[in-house]
Amino acid sequence: MKMKARAKVALLLCLVMLTTLVAGCGGGSTSGSKDVIKLGFLGAKTGSVANYGLPGEKGMKMAIEELNANGGIMGKQVEGIYEDNKGESSEIANIATKYITRDNVVAMVGDPCTGLTKVAARIAQSR
Repeated sequence: MKMKARAKVALLLCLVMLTTLVAGCGGGSTSGSKDVIKLGFLGAKTGSVANYGLPGEKGMKMAIEELNANGGIMGKQVEGIYEDNKGESSEIANIATKYITRDNVVAMVGDPCTGLTKVAARIAQSR
């Protein structure tokens, strides 16, 4: 039962974050396809903090599935891109850079570990 509550909280948080994207998506997508909005996942799927990242990944997948079933965001389908930062600053830095420069994500769903998210935020803000 506790896991269901966690999944619901993760889904709710993802939906709140995705809802805030709508205002930022009005100028058009910079992703490769104008019909897709790409979101990058920044959580750990392995390592000592995977217990935070795995529910976040599941919640993001559930939120994207629900959004797409309801027409996406502003008529565009949402695609999640999932990498494993392993709970390491160097990994999250590489992933954030890749998401921005190669994958053309419009937003990154932050890691629940604040220190790791700060590393990605500095990279995102400098671009």
